[in-house]
Amino acid sequence: FSLAAPEEKDRLKGMDPDSLGRGLPPEQATFWIVRPDGTRRYIHNRSYFTRKGKRSLGYFMVTADITEKRLGELALMESEKQYRELFENNPQPMWIYDPQTLAFIAVNEAAVRLYGYSRQEFAAMTLKDIRPLEDVPLLLENIARSVKLRFDRTSMVRHRTKDGRLITVEVVGHSVRFSGRDARMVMINDVTERQRIEEAVRESEEKFRALAEQSPNMIFINQGGRVVYANPRCVEIMGYSLEEFYSPEFDFMTLIAPEDRERIWRSYQSHLQGQ
Repeated sequence: FSLAAPEEKDRLKGMDPDSLGRGLPPEQATFWIVRPDGTRRYIHNRSYFTRKGKRSLGYFMVTADITEKRLGELALMESEKQYRELFENNPQPMWIYDPQTLAFIAVNEAAVRLYGYSRQEFAAMTLKDIRPLEDVPLLLENIARSVKLRFDRTSMVRHRTKDGRLITVEVVGHSVRFSGRDARMVMINDVTERQRIEEAVRESEEKFRALAEQSPNMIFINQGGRVVYANPRCVEIMGYSLEEFYSPEFDFMTLIAPEDRERIWRSYQSHLQGQ
């Protein structure tokens, strides 16, 4: 092993050449060597003990150059390290699961915080455990579809946290190789609060529309000089149809008598400037 790189020699000293003479399997080792020109190669070495009758003839070795394979392994290890760091430190909840068993393989810290389960608890769970029972058939349907795709997105599904809360999430998933097996990586976007706000706005708009439709007064909504809402009383009093009101060519100022337009326009501009 005189060709071995300096950092390899202490490890190689631990090999047991005497085992070769006791009928044990051949001694194997992989290590870096340094060639005369200073370049390095990674080799796989097998050493065999040979004898004739009881007389020892010595050893012979079979050596294979596996440098390219080793460099590929090192590159993959570095890539996986960087990938894991991105996974662990991502502020979005993420996990990796087995598409066959639906078991959680890995979860990041953001997922632990959002769902309230420890990593050990996640390791004993499947995707079914974070879904309401009535949503499991939809989950299985989505999984069956997604495994055929490299990338997929599912919007507005319900998940259950450890404390029993139901949250609404968007799910983005894609296929990965993890620890030597096929898996799916998922990123979660919690839209529970956004959905609550949108629902509140929708309810507010519905209440406004219900009141406006029954109002005895004319009610317009003007955005950027265009009429985007006019209640029935506007149609009745002004004589325009809703299609005419909502047309991009409709000029809101035509509703005002010529002698009042300049005053109303100034008032309108002051209002836009917050005065």
